[in-house]
Amino acid sequence: MIPRAPLPEPAFREIDGRDFELLETVAVPDARNGCVLTIPAGRVTDLASSPRYAWVLFDRLDGGTLPPTVHDELYRHGGRVDVAPARVYSRAEADRLFHDLMLRQGVAPWRARLAYLGVRVGGSSSWRASPPTPPPAPSPALGTPA
Repeated sequence: MIPRAPLPEPAFREIDGRDFELLETVAVPDARNGCVLTIPAGRVTDLASSPRYAWVLFDRLDGGTLPPTVHDELYRHGGRVDVAPARVYSRAEADRLFHDLMLRQGVAPWRARLAYLGVRVGGSSSWRASPPTPPPAPSPALGTPA
């Protein structure tokens, strides 16, 4: 069950009208997965970026700043974030957490659902999957100096 008490909104500094710098470290409980994500001060987010056609339904801050900050952090790092207990989030889990946090911050369920569907449909190109493991270094050929 998703707790209904809103979480405190983090403090930001506007960088350039599009991006914002997180001014404090934020600990965010994930009730669904039983863990706490930590986002360090200094991280940069564009908050809830969305295509222009979505602006009719959403202001980018409709859900506050916490849900998009957490979602951006998960997307930028391919689900590999500072979380206790340690785990890696899938893209689907990141999107569900975004939805859960929007509800917790008081967003109307229909708006949270539309935002969730928007990131499910349009977010795949922004997901930063971890880079592939580099291949092992080749062994020196026989007769060549190591």
